[in-house]
Amino acid sequence: MKVVTNASELPSACAFIPTMGALHAGHSSLFAIAKK
Repeated sequence: MKVVTNASELPSACAFIPTMGALHAGHSSLFAIAKK
C-alpha cells in the first residue's frame, strides 16, 4: 500500500473501500468491482 499526501500522486482512477479495520469476504468483492 502506498500512502499519498497529494492528489497529484493518485492514479487516474482511485477507489475508496471503508473497512472499519476488519477485512472480510464482502470487502474482497468490493476490491474486485473497484478494480474494474
